[in-house]
Amino acid sequence: MAKRALNPHQMAFMDNPVLRPAAQRTRKPRFRGEIPGQLAMLMSGTQLHREITKSYDAEDHENLQMMWDRKLRESSWPVSSGQTLYDSMREHGFKFERDVGEGPATKSIRLFHDNSNRFVLNHHHRIASAAEIERQGGEEILFPVEHKDWKDQLHPD
Repeated sequence: MAKRALNPHQMAFMDNPVLRPAAQRTRKPRFRGEIPGQLAMLMSGTQLHREITKSYDAEDHENLQMMWDRKLRESSWPVSSGQTLYDSMREHGFKFERDVGEGPATKSIRLFHDNSNRFVLNHHHRIASAAEIERQGGEEILFPVEHKDWKDQLHPD
């Protein structure tokens, strides 16, 4: 199929260096409300689950899906308060402070990017729980996300 010729208005639009990148954009936004070139500031558990392509938390014999299944099982274990992380996520969503268990308080998920992968260092259990809750028809659980270059993990702020 032959390409149609551009009319003069379209030619002027394509010659404008400011407008050209937007005009040549062909991919559809992956996340609701995404502005071309802007990374999502809020992502659901399902979106994070799909976006993460690598995990340093996977054991030697595990692929990524096996790791997510294990994290979901572990999130159903009761902690010191008697409540499970899964139940806490279903009732309260992602809290901006320490919600269950030990470890530092957190305000966001740090999603690291390298050339071809996306990964997190923490919060696998929360992401696995949220994705499962959403898959079963529960409310969407949104996480504030900080996008970081993978080199930032070596020198966190």
